[in-house]
Amino acid sequence: MKRTERRHLKENELQMLARQARETFEERRRETLAVIAIVAVVAIAAIGYYGWRQRVQAKAHTLLAEALAVRDARIGPPPAPGTPSTGGPSFATERERAQAGLTKFKVVADAYPSTDAGLYAR
Repeated sequence: MKRTERRHLKENELQMLARQARETFEERRRETLAVIAIVAVVAIAAIGYYGWRQRVQAKAHTLLAEALAVRDARIGPPPAPGTPSTGGPSFATERERAQAGLTKFKVVADAYPSTDAGLYAR
């Protein structure tokens, strides 16, 4: 076997690829770091937006839950003292309950119009 062929067989392709990547990185260090910085800024912005959106959704769902509790409230006289209450609000008439529910749903729809809860409240 010729000496050049043996040398060719001894070359490691992975090592050559790593060396070539390192040389390319060193040649374009400034551009590479700029791309990495841009990707990091975009990732941080996306994570921040996602966190903010989750917080807004949670607030909207809390208000919607309150509105639904009013909508499903008991109609009739308040429970007598000493008897266990149902835990939710109660209204004397259906009209009172509807008015209170409408007010709560309007608050959700106006405060968070683009959320699922705001759309449901409409």
